[in-house]
Amino acid sequence: MYSNGREGGLRIHTVVVRIYSRALNKIKNPMAASTGVDNWNKNWRGSDRSTVVKKSAPYYNYGETRSVGSLPNGSSVVYIDALSESHTRVAVRYGKDIVYTNVDNLTKPKSLSIINLQPQAFGIVGVEYGISDYIRTVKEQIKSRSDITGDLETYLLDLVSYSEIGTANFGGYDINDLPLADITKYFGEVLGPIHCIKRGLLTKFGLGITTSSKIFIPTSATEPLLDYYLIRTDGKRIPISAKATGTSNVLKVDMIVKKIKESPFLLNKYQNAVEFKILDAIINNSMMDGPFVGAMILGSITDQAAALAISSGNSTITNAAPFSSLIKSDARLSILPKNQKPTTMQLSYVCEKKIVEYSRANSGRFTNMIKDTLSEEIVFVKLSIDRNTKQPKFEGLKAAGSSSIGLVKLRSKNGYASKSDKMGFQL
Repeated sequence: MYSNGREGGLRIHTVVVRIYSRALNKIKNPMAASTGVDNWNKNWRGSDRSTVVKKSAPYYNYGETRSVGSLPNGSSVVYIDALSESHTRVAVRYGKDIVYTNVDNLTKPKSLSIINLQPQAFGIVGVEYGISDYIRTVKEQIKSRSDITGDLETYLLDLVSYSEIGTANFGGYDINDLPLADITKYFGEVLGPIHCIKRGLLTKFGLGITTSSKIFIPTSATEPLLDYYLIRTDGKRIPISAKATGTSNVLKVDMIVKKIKESPFLLNKYQNAVEFKILDAIINNSMMDGPFVGAMILGSITDQAAALAISSGNSTITNAAPFSSLIKSDARLSILPKNQKPTTMQLSYVCEKKIVEYSRANSGRFTNMIKDTLSEEIVFVKLSIDRNTKQPKFEGLKAAGSSSIGLVKLRSKNGYASKSDKMGFQL
């Protein structure tokens, strides 16, 4: 009896010590950041929230333990409360996909003052502007918004001034404390038209853009291939795609498919084409599954093999027989030890390579389809910001349009062990 009582007393004593230690830790460090389940309960549960990834982190498919890709540092995601079941696997919308990651990989909402710097947030879309009215409206909007204050307000106005006249103060603040990624990516769409018209960024291309040109920014999602138009005095519209420097000129597959589906003529022309079916498979399936459907369309794998891979999720394929031809055709998978089975991610990447090979061999067909889709030439305007001088730097690149586009092919940024994006066209 004494022994049992002593053991019970020890257990009680241990619990008391642990509780006391936790309480003492909170007293010593009352501002300690919450993590794990405490972070989830305190900062996230109850509603969906927009946020950004605070460090490069793995993500998973639902119910799986092996990661299927990596969320890049600083990428925008949306936390989805109804689909989140634990702090180690909260659901987020990343692009068009719903994936799962640890809640501690996300920037807490209270630590992230998400300020919308897209043109739509400044009320300058859907209307044609002369350059003077455009600049005046942008400045007024910056000054009137309650969420844009202090150093951010000053810096945005300095950027407008620099794009307009080539000079600005750029003093009295540290831009490293500002949301530079969003400024570059989103406010660049606001600044670009000013820099193009007032500073002659595109003069070298002979596009006819002058100080008398007008600006038109489409409303959200109505023009997926571009960000704004610069309108010449003769009424011709020059489409512009705004990008942050460092991003490649990749034409997203969904843009092409959307344009084709919106045009009865183009849809009738291409809906039965293998090339269109492959693109449609890419956009209507996940990064993991799309390549299997595409490879099935090409005849690289059977319907049964594709169904098996898709139903297996991100796991090891225990029955590799349906993929024997695919495996033998790949230099890496063909030399796997006999006791080692391939994973669906590895097979998915091999399928991507098959699709890329097909696009190279049939580049002319893909090119003609894109030429039919892109009725106008597109110009890329890229923005970077020098952290030392705080000055913006714009670069104009003339991209291929329907009249000058060269042979194109699909490309993949993925690998045998990771997924980062769906396939796209390299211009």
